[in-house]
Amino acid sequence: MTKFEDIGGLMYCPDDQYYDLMKELVLIYIGEESYGYYRNTRKVFFSNEAAPIVFRVLEQEGKRIIPHLEKMRDSSKRVKYKITNIYIQRRFEQLLDIAPLDDK
Repeated sequence: MTKFEDIGGLMYCPDDQYYDLMKELVLIYIGEESYGYYRNTRKVFFSNEAAPIVFRVLEQEGKRIIPHLEKMRDSSKRVKYKITNIYIQRRFEQLLDIAPLDDK
C-alpha cells in the first residue's frame, strides 16, 4: 500500500477504472465484522497498516470521491451488506466526512 501512495494514489487512475479501484480501497478501509476472541474489544477487523494509507489516498481525492461513495452505498452488494453492521457503517461514513467543505 505504501508504494500505491508513493506513486500518487488515484491521481493517475484512468476514469474508466476509478470506481472499481476506489471500491476495493473502500472495502479495505471499512473492514469486516470481528469474530472470535477479540469481538468484544475490536468491533471491526481491518488492516492497521493499510487503513491509514487508504484514508490518506482518498482524502487527497477530496470531493471527487463523494458521488462514488454514494453510488457504492446504493448499488454495490458487498458494500451494502457490510454497512448493515453499525460499526462498519461508521467507518464508511468517516470516508464521506473526509471530503473538504470548500472546493478543491
